[in-house]
Amino acid sequence: MVQKHVAIMTEISAIVDRRSLMKVSALEQALACEQDHNTAVEQVKNLLDDKSIGFEDKIRVVMLYALRYEGIKNELPIFRAKLRDLAFSDAMADKIRLVDELLKFSGEKCRTGDVFSNKDWIAKTQSFLTRGLSDVKNIYTQHQPLISKIIDQAVKRTLKDADFPTIGFPAKKGYVFLRYLT
Repeated sequence: MVQKHVAIMTEISAIVDRRSLMKVSALEQALACEQDHNTAVEQVKNLLDDKSIGFEDKIRVVMLYALRYEGIKNELPIFRAKLRDLAFSDAMADKIRLVDELLKFSGEKCRTGDVFSNKDWIAKTQSFLTRGLSDVKNIYTQHQPLISKIIDQAVKRTLKDADFPTIGFPAKKGYVFLRYLT
């Protein structure tokens, strides 16, 4: 049993090293949690130039960048062009349109809520006050997904009706979502 465990862990470690997933993950965390656009642009450019990073991982990072910075003047056209240059087959080039599809179906116009915790004044104030003060022990786990906040609000019964409307019957605030948790 120990031998199987060691073999699996060795293979996982080799895949992580071969695909440079620690580097990719650190950038994904930075894009999700930090609000420094200039630094993000430089980091994404460096990642796109890195030959050890796979094409799919590069697209995923560009997609995250697109979601994070879609409301401002961004470098997305440059990143798309760079991805086109890196694509050496039609199938790879077709994957680039996933960036636009993601924005089309999951962009700011389509979603409710504050995915990156940077829109409402409470989140902005909290970010400003804690900038440089928080001591992140593990940069790979600093992002808290929106679903965890939604579940927390559901348990506390503080879901906003505008974000989670109910139809067909009157319901107590947060009841419909909470019903599926219990």
